[in-house]
Amino acid sequence: MHHTGLWRIVYYGTQYGWGQTMTKLYFLVAAKLWPMFEEQQPDVIISVHPMLQHVPIRLLRQHGTPPCRPEDIAARSADVMQHSVYDRCIPFVTVITDMETGSNLWFHPEVTSLITPSKALAKRASRFGLQEEQVIQAGTLLVRPEFSNVRSLDKEALRVNLGLIRDRRTVLLMGGGAGVNQLEVFARALSRTLPRRDAQLVIICGKNEALRSRLLREFNTSSNGQMPVHVLGFTREVPRWMRAADLLVTKAGPSTIVEALTVGLPVLLFDFLPGQERGNVDFVVREGVGGFAPSPRRVADTVQHWLFDDGGAILEDMTLRARNVTYGRDPAGIIVTEAAKLAQQHFHWMANHPEVRMKPPLRRGRSNTAWAIKHT
Repeated sequence: MHHTGLWRIVYYGTQYGWGQTMTKLYFLVAAKLWPMFEEQQPDVIISVHPMLQHVPIRLLRQHGTPPCRPEDIAARSADVMQHSVYDRCIPFVTVITDMETGSNLWFHPEVTSLITPSKALAKRASRFGLQEEQVIQAGTLLVRPEFSNVRSLDKEALRVNLGLIRDRRTVLLMGGGAGVNQLEVFARALSRTLPRRDAQLVIICGKNEALRSRLLREFNTSSNGQMPVHVLGFTREVPRWMRAADLLVTKAGPSTIVEALTVGLPVLLFDFLPGQERGNVDFVVREGVGGFAPSPRRVADTVQHWLFDDGGAILEDMTLRARNVTYGRDPAGIIVTEAAKLAQQHFHWMANHPEVRMKPPLRRGRSNTAWAIKHT
């Protein structure tokens, strides 16, 4: 993983008092961010990054369009607002994309709604001044519906369709969309340890083309006597590859873990971001849907043990647990419904109250039901 040490400094710094420094970024970001708000004409703003609460909220407040408070939403519904700055408020929703641990920067007391996937994060929100009516516990992260759709596909038929051997234990190795270079050493360890006649390995390198080229040179799937190794670059078929696999070996990214569990796939984690992703490892171990092995040798030995010792009994038990975990099973549900409800209400309020003007005005055009501040 790149720059883990730097991330450790940033993460723990913001946990213990550096959060105020986010406001120092205001002068660097505001000049670009406000024109984006004006151009997009948001009816709701959705932040899915921990570092994008303090600066945009301060920006909105300075321009006379603060985030709506829960009581403003209720007053708008009843059409009883007393004309004030909050007539011009915009719903601001924070969607936490960490599972059980995460940066304190997620929590800002002025958001309209904070959607959290876990009780632990919901409880922490109160320490930062958020009221009970602001916090929505979704019990899930946002997951593409394709991951739910592949659960019913026949695993062996899918393997044949993807060019895999139908009746071999299949290990999927991946490191997120960027494709971490560590995959190289884990791939070597797995190829040396797993039985060549009983296993096959799929490696997804994401957008890391240099890594993909090196692995393609190193692993020749047509060589006699070698365990088949399939090397892929960036693909939108991850749900199907997950469904075809028996085990996922990956880092502790929250989205990847929840996607795998949605498919019903156990996970073996080999790394995590300090602090922020530690809780993801705890969740996987506590739920009995995988484990943690922090070195290539331990990963290879663990995979060998789970897949082949005692007829693969450990893997079968984990697979059953993974298929029964409800975390991530409702990908649209609460998150999309809350955002759509707030956007629709804001659009109609502004359309029905032409006397309300922004200072300076946002140029109201066609309705934009949502505008997300996305990951950078």
